[in-house]
Amino acid sequence: MAWTKEQTNEYSKDYQRRARANPEKNAKINATRRANAAKRRNDPAWAEEYQKRLAYQREWYADQPQAYRDRINLTTTDAWRLRHAGVTKEQWDERFERCNGKCEICSRAQGSGAGKVLGADHDHDTMVFRGIICGNCNRGIGLLGDNIEGLKNALAYLQRAT
Repeated sequence: MAWTKEQTNEYSKDYQRRARANPEKNAKINATRRANAAKRRNDPAWAEEYQKRLAYQREWYADQPQAYRDRINLTTTDAWRLRHAGVTKEQWDERFERCNGKCEICSRAQGSGAGKVLGADHDHDTMVFRGIICGNCNRGIGLLGDNIEGLKNALAYLQRAT
């Protein structure tokens, strides 16, 4: 049986809590990972085996039907958008072109740094893609309750206060 989104989130939170509670164990695990990576980098036999695995994977991939290759060839970002916001790559590209690569609320272009990356805005209940907005506008909508009533109240407040 598949887990619900709530079960997955709860498991993730519990896992993170346990990891934070044991920093010595985390340090030991990370040290082991670094040591093993250093060994692999300096081991010619491992490098040869790795190249064989890559060649096999390339050959296997080439033998797959085009539909399967298209499905697994999504970038990490495209796959995340599809899974979490319900937007396909084609929908994203079409909408991005329509809004000229700018936030549909504040009209700022995408840049680097906090709040400046454009993301897919969607209704969390229906998973319907609403548009492309920057992180700051997305947080603003969320903090105002993700509904029109919250936005109207904020607008009324600003009109009274100025």
